[in-house]
Amino acid sequence: MGTKKKRIKIAVSEETIQKLQWIVEEDQKKNNKRIYPCDSLERIINNEYVIRKAFRDK
Repeated sequence: MGTKKKRIKIAVSEETIQKLQWIVEEDQKKNNKRIYPCDSLERIINNEYVIRKAFRDK
């Protein structure tokens, strides 16, 4: 049985994939538990969201 989570498909360049893999490896060094690429990507998106919400023009 598959997951009920909503999944999206995105296309990224090979360079972006390599950068994400590097970020995942760096995150893995800081943590004792397994870090998945989705965890790092979620953290990056959440950080960007907070920054944009804080500094957006009103």
